[in-house]
Amino acid sequence: MQILNKYQIPIFIIIAYLFAILCRMEWVIWASGYSDFIWNNQLMISTNDGYAYAEGARDMIAGFHQPNDLSYYGTPLSTITFLLAEILPFSLETIILYLSIFLASLIVIPIILIGKEFNQTKAFFIASLLASIANSYYNRTMAGYYDTDMLVIVLPLFTLWGLIRLHFRGDLISFLIIALSMLAYNWWYPSSYTLCVGITIFYAIYTFVFERKNIANYQAILFMILAITSAWYSLRIALIFGLFGLIYFRSSLLNFKVMSLLFVAVL
Repeated sequence: MQILNKYQIPIFIIIAYLFAILCRMEWVIWASGYSDFIWNNQLMISTNDGYAYAEGARDMIAGFHQPNDLSYYGTPLSTITFLLAEILPFSLETIILYLSIFLASLIVIPIILIGKEFNQTKAFFIASLLASIANSYYNRTMAGYYDTDMLVIVLPLFTLWGLIRLHFRGDLISFLIIALSMLAYNWWYPSSYTLCVGITIFYAIYTFVFERKNIANYQAILFMILAITSAWYSLRIALIFGLFGLIYFRSSLLNFKVMSLLFVAVL
């Protein structure tokens, strides 16, 4: 029993993740019964946009694409698919068919981790099971639904987990969770900019109303702003880790005056 308690979080995550994967295999079982869904002995994906991303991945594997051909060459989903095709012993058609079930099922991880912060792990474990098959998230993330939907909820939930973790623990790792998850979200789905700005603004309002004297909250907001600036991604990553190092090694220098100057510089 002590072992179960010690490894409760990873056990719950594994169970919930496998549950979400198995539920998303339903479409494979159903579609396999129809020959019209099969091409070259492989089930075809079920989304129109998916073929555009698959074209981009195919061109990245080939190493080129024609000018003005509207290929999704270099887009995040195509890039991840290309990398997986390079390292895994599976065909491109197989990867695009099953990729959504493995990425979309990750939604259970931040939900369970949020439950850990509230000391309600069992309740949030049940919540993760429900969330992983909730309509219409389930419909748009099952096998064959090869589209960016597979991470559009997962990534902001990691940001939310980081903010909640910061509230309860006040540790520096929370800064990286917040910033890197928001940066990844902005890269994966550029339209997420509006949501990222909204999260930042509402967290700033919360800070001004309830925790205006907590400098960690202002530091978190600074990380969030850095994550969503229009600078190159490599520069953003460097600035995020640079600020993290400054806080880790020279936190005494970051008084409100210095923080104010940093905010002005970032804006």
